[in-house]
Amino acid sequence: AAGETGKDIKVYATDDQPAGILRAYRDALQQGATMVVGPLTRGAVAALAASSLVNVPTLALNQPESDEPVPPNLYLFSLSVEAEARQIARIAFGDGKLGALVVGTDTPLSKRTQQAFVDEWQKLHGKIVGQVDLPQSRDDYPALRETIASHPSDMIFLAASAENSRLARPYIGATVATYATSQVYPGKSAQLKTIDLNGIRFVDMTWLLHPDQPAVMAYPAVQFHS
Repeated sequence: AAGETGKDIKVYATDDQPAGILRAYRDALQQGATMVVGPLTRGAVAALAASSLVNVPTLALNQPESDEPVPPNLYLFSLSVEAEARQIARIAFGDGKLGALVVGTDTPLSKRTQQAFVDEWQKLHGKIVGQVDLPQSRDDYPALRETIASHPSDMIFLAASAENSRLARPYIGATVATYATSQVYPGKSAQLKTIDLNGIRFVDMTWLLHPDQPAVMAYPAVQFHS
């Protein structure tokens, strides 16, 4: 939280409980904060958004658990796969795609990603031609070819990890435009594994900097006080 001088930064220790988050936020305001960064978790952001406390510009580092409107001074900065999925829906629709086949797994992350895409796609008046779960066993992946062929579409949204996507790609084929989130990319250290993923269009998350990396340590760090 920035104080009255606009130069001081004070760090408030909090837990993940809504009451503790709101108490820390009140303390920051009472001590003259003119801007607040945080909180971090979804539940905490939701609690703050539902309160009437947000009277100064506040940059939350996540998004609420629902799509309810947030106060005017509350800004959301979130590394959210749901946000990526919604962006992919807008990109694909802008590319002229109309019928989407959604392919993913039964993990909670994949299901959230799929639902975010479907919700945004339907808002754009696109058509969902089907939703297909990837097999749990590698031996069952060849059957994907027939499953995909039975759901004709002009695009595929792939909501799966890099490993699952790499296994599925040969059976999904490359004739239909395929889109994904950053989950599909295994990173530079696994470039040989990305060959099977060539042609998939995806958006990437903001980079995360680790303080102990030499390239980051070369820059002076800001000293905070509590």
